[in-house]
Amino acid sequence: MIFGRLFACDPLVGRPGIPAYEYNTDIRDLAGEMQRLNIARAIVRNHDCLTAAPYFGNDLLMKSVAGHPDLLPAWFLTPDGRAPDFNVTKLVETMFGRNVKVAWISSSVGNYAPESSSRISFQTWCCREMFDALQQHRIPLLVSFESINLSDLHEVMADFPKLRIILLDIPRLGRQAMLEALLKTHPGLLLCFSPSFSVHGGYKDLCSRYGDHRWVWGMGYPQAEGGAAITGLVYSGLTRKQMEAVAFRNMERLLAEVKK
Repeated sequence: MIFGRLFACDPLVGRPGIPAYEYNTDIRDLAGEMQRLNIARAIVRNHDCLTAAPYFGNDLLMKSVAGHPDLLPAWFLTPDGRAPDFNVTKLVETMFGRNVKVAWISSSVGNYAPESSSRISFQTWCCREMFDALQQHRIPLLVSFESINLSDLHEVMADFPKLRIILLDIPRLGRQAMLEALLKTHPGLLLCFSPSFSVHGGYKDLCSRYGDHRWVWGMGYPQAEGGAAITGLVYSGLTRKQMEAVAFRNMERLLAEVKK
């Protein structure tokens, strides 16, 4: 049913800089986990974008996924674009030439520096040009719950109603009134079904109220055991059609709808 077609949207490779991580969270390790769990495809981000430099991290990611057609790179974007022209609109357009159809952003870039002068504000005044380019091309934007203020998310999606945002790393907070309010208000918002997220009432209830098209699946790599992510989906109480939508069809549809 879903095995052999699973499409994970959230893997993060690269050493996170935390002492507890004593193993390599690299492409080889991720590929081994995907083979072990019968996961067909994954969108991959590089943690070096946060701790080293965003575009250096993107370059490393492109090299590491070469030869792995089942691993789709997501580029980290900054609102000022990349040197030497610093034009984020042009940068988004060049993504197509590299066959990159997913972007990600975090306000915590530079978080390991003494000061936060290099951090990014997830607000329209800072990222207007970038959000507009992503919206025009219908490029999904991955954003971690941990790096964003939900009020900022609401304002950005109100300013850019066609922007598609996938919210990752949602914590175990039970029934979440703010997230449900966002789902009601912004049709372009999708949530990642992963081991970190559990809700009172369950996914079956959420899918019935907001639609199974609002969810994508995540394996939680490297923080979580991928088997738990699969178990959570299999025992969610969703119908076969709903489970397939979450497991792979929604992500496939989002990528198919990206346009130049």
